[in-house]
Amino acid sequence: MEISKYWLMLLLCTWLGETLVTACPKGCICQHYNVDCRGQNLTEIPTDIPISTRILHIEGNRIRELTEESFQNLENLDILGLGGNEIMTLKKSPFQKLIKLTHLYLDNNLLTGDDFKSATFMGLDALVVMNLSHNPIATLNDGSFQFEYLTSLQTLDLSYNDLQHISPNAFTDIHQLTTLYLNDNHLDDITHIFKGLKKLQTLNCSSNQITMIGKGDMYDLRDLQFFDIGTNKLSVIEEDAFSELQKLTFLDLRENRLTTVPTDNLKYLSSLVILDLDTNPIKEITTGAVPIPSLEDLFINNMPVLSTIKNGSFAQLKNLQRAFIANNPKLSNIHPSAFNVTPSKDSAMSTIDLRNNSLRTLDKTLLNWNSMHEIQVGANPWNCDCNIEWMIESLPDDQSHFQYDLKCDAPKRLLGQLVQSLESEDFICPVAPITAYMGGMITSIVVISIVALVAIVGFIIFKCRYRFKCCFTRPGDYHRVMYDIYDAMEPEGVIVTPASEYKDKIIAKNERKSLKDAVEV
Repeated sequence: MEISKYWLMLLLCTWLGETLVTACPKGCICQHYNVDCRGQNLTEIPTDIPISTRILHIEGNRIRELTEESFQNLENLDILGLGGNEIMTLKKSPFQKLIKLTHLYLDNNLLTGDDFKSATFMGLDALVVMNLSHNPIATLNDGSFQFEYLTSLQTLDLSYNDLQHISPNAFTDIHQLTTLYLNDNHLDDITHIFKGLKKLQTLNCSSNQITMIGKGDMYDLRDLQFFDIGTNKLSVIEEDAFSELQKLTFLDLRENRLTTVPTDNLKYLSSLVILDLDTNPIKEITTGAVPIPSLEDLFINNMPVLSTIKNGSFAQLKNLQRAFIANNPKLSNIHPSAFNVTPSKDSAMSTIDLRNNSLRTLDKTLLNWNSMHEIQVGANPWNCDCNIEWMIESLPDDQSHFQYDLKCDAPKRLLGQLVQSLESEDFICPVAPITAYMGGMITSIVVISIVALVAIVGFIIFKCRYRFKCCFTRPGDYHRVMYDIYDAMEPEGVIVTPASEYKDKIIAKNERKSLKDAVEV
């Protein structure tokens, strides 16, 4: 009898175990601790989900609300996917039984945020990741995410919503947050909304309407490493706004309205490795514009009005490895000392992209070209004169991309020809008009000087000969010689000058003396 009871109990336990393991909602797939009910046109959470389930996927259904009864007996859930439903309402505390849940996905629903009350996320003490992206959430008020219940939350995704306003204290209580996605919303003001997020490391605010970063807006973000505020309307970064961001390694400022490089704020970013300034209306990169010795990657592409990169613009970038300065239609001048590179100085630079600018020439001393691994300089209107002959001699032979897009735009005789197909004698620098003019002037001055010198010397010789003849002539011949000279020097019609009158007096005196001498004889 005892043996019969033993076998009966064994069979019962086996049957119950198989039932618990094999029980699965209709249309779903159950495997081990994973239940997949995606795309089953469900309008509510199935009630027969095995209690041992750890991963539950209910994405792509038609569920509209979650209640306190939705997840009864699912205390072992670790990951819950509810994305792609029609959820509009979160009644009371629908997650209060999910005490082990670490990942909650509510993306692509119809949540507006109006239902976010103090008890909405009750029970989610273990939650690490919450995805609320792609919902029509428009406003987050103070205390929307209560520290009391989200004590472990590290990642919060609010991207692709309709967020227009976030109260300054909306995130104050989620002190463990390390990653926050606010990208692709309609935010225009971020004043003090990051208050209290002292452990935040990743912040994405891209694709909003933000116009300004205030002095104290980033004050608590001392651990921030990744900051993307690209594709906004940012035109003002107040002084010292980045003063606490010494750990920042990535900064994306692309597609904003900055007219100058924010040098005064960049100087604080002592750990920055990547800086993206693409697509800003910056006209020139000034001397010392990027004072970040730690920087390795620099992006200055697609700037519609950038024309000049000045002397020493990147002189402080001692660790720069890659510079992307392409697709700037007005960029025609890069100073030879923009990178402050010298042949004797080791350079970390390995990649330079200067494609599709308006560069007509490029100085040989700009970079240590022979140490580069990748060089892109095509699609520029190159003036193939003696100033770029060095490119054929110095650039690496294995740069095959030169064969297709490194072409001459001038002079006319070389228009469209590949630069590397030219010979040394093709690279001619014509004499500049001003140089020719100066050369002509110098020649004229030399000729005139020689003529003047000859005239002066001739005059001096003439005077000396005249005086010599006067000293040794006979008294009777004196008048004749002087008269002849005078007669020759005073042609008819010449106006008498004071110098001529003086000469007449001398001649008259000599004539009287000669007459007296003749009478005495």
